[in-house]
Amino acid sequence: RNDPALQLTQARRMVDMGVDGLIISAVESTAEIAAVKYAKAHNVPVITTNVDIYSPDVTMYIGFSGVQAGEILAKEVVKYLRDKVEPIGKVEGTVLEVRGTMGSATGEDRHNGFMNIMNKYKDVKVIVTVGDWDRAQAKTRAETILRGHKVDAIYGGNGPMAMGAVGALEALGKDPRNVFIATIDAMPSVLKAIGEGKVDVALDQPCPFYNPLAIHYLVTLIEKGKEALPKPGEIVTTKDLNICLLY
Repeated sequence: RNDPALQLTQARRMVDMGVDGLIISAVESTAEIAAVKYAKAHNVPVITTNVDIYSPDVTMYIGFSGVQAGEILAKEVVKYLRDKVEPIGKVEGTVLEVRGTMGSATGEDRHNGFMNIMNKYKDVKVIVTVGDWDRAQAKTRAETILRGHKVDAIYGGNGPMAMGAVGALEALGKDPRNVFIATIDAMPSVLKAIGEGKVDVALDQPCPFYNPLAIHYLVTLIEKGKEALPKPGEIVTTKDLNICLLY
């Protein structure tokens, strides 16, 4: 339910039930530190997926680089501002970022990566609002910004928030096809919007692989110990794993 307090309670209850390990995709990266501490006190290892927890006691995190994703999409926004927005040839304009939850490792990474690039351009104004990963909330927040500002581009920290921004434009009688929209997550609604010209570019992440990988390594950890896990810098390929994804 996107509720860190509820997630913390759930994690503690599972530990009390006697689970051998936990896989957590954190709602909020700081609040869930207590869950990791509780698990460690009961000798229950924790692997995080998609959203990490700010704790050295997390055994392993499985996800992609939100920083790099933000940088890649920021470069696409820069190209658009340079090539399509007056004055042509100059990187100038107003950008709305609908970002993920404050305090979430994923939200911070995707925001910081985006700003790593945008901060290089003094003539670009970036307006940031928090969509909390939720389409409805993103729509409401974006609508508030868009009422008072004309934006040239929108960056969505995930697919639902990007679609919320599309909905906000439409609710205000503005055509999303006149705004460059970039987002992380090529979910079905985003792909449909790309086909309709309402979203311009999406960078997808391999979410279906995260939990199968986590289960594989959690079993490895329980059966063989931490020394059997990949070491920092080690490259793991499909040849090293025997995982089947079922749909």
